Amino acid sequence: MLGCMCDKCQGAQAAFAQSSSKMMSVMMGAFMQLAAALQGGGKVDKDAAMDPKLEKDMLGALCPMLGMQRCFDANPTECGKMAEKSTVNMATVDKKITTKQDKAAQMAEAKATCKKAGISTKGAAMAKVTTVLTIKGLSFSKVSTNAAVKLELTTRIKAQFLKKMSGYKAEDLEVTFSSGSVKATVVITPLPGSSTEGLKTAVAANKDALAAAVAADVKSIPAVADVLESGTTVDKLTATASPPSQSDAPSGGGAQTASGSYTTGVAGALGAVLAWATMSASM
Repeated sequence: MLGCMCDKCQGAQAAFAQSSSKMMSVMMGAFMQLAAALQGGGKVDKDAAMDPKLEKDMLGALCPMLGMQRCFDANPTECGKMAEKSTVNMATVDKKITTKQDKAAQMAEAKATCKKAGISTKGAAMAKVTTVLTIKGLSFSKVSTNAAVKLELTTRIKAQFLKKMSGYKAEDLEVTFSSGSVKATVVITPLPGSSTEGLKTAVAANKDALAAAVAADVKSIPAVADVLESGTTVDKLTATASPPSQSDAPSGGGAQTASGSYTTGVAGALGAVLAWATMSASM
């Protein structure tokens, strides 16, 4: 777990700490309700439906962890147990999520459960990372008026970045163009569960290789000759990348909390809570 939260998915630290704290609170509340019921001579139906308030509190603890799953999946060696925890815990809350479905379906259903309960699976927002690729030899005026080439440039630039960024998707990157010859500003949203600093470090380490790969890829675009600066040939195209920078940290986050007392279905809920506690202890 430490290799995951310290090095690969640093953004999961706060989510995991909050999840653990909330689940301990839920467990204590459930135990207190169970003790009160037994002390009063009442009977506890272990098969009773989980109290809605208790279920929402549990989801409030577990749902934010689902938002970290992409980072866990991108680093299976370091984050295998974290990925297992976020999926298995949701299975204890929603009995429909079982091994009869593959992992992707389980995650989709788990997120649907969170959405239905009005609880976000998003972690805290993070500052984005920006780098600027300068492609010398291309004419900005020609590129900006050639929709096909502009789209091809965008697609190929994103593709080269994604080759170096495990777990990221095309929608995590935004590419805009400006003059001089052609400057491609690439803005990257950190992978949920990761960190801005980690992304910035990764981009800095790969910026020269990325620039070289983009230059080679641009040269292979069939219509690139149509958007060259006057007096330039395709073989003279070059690209450089600026050191990455980060935007101001955005405000807001997705975690929601809930707390309170529970009146029914406590015994059945304890099984789910104890399953979480047992797994946490084993990690």
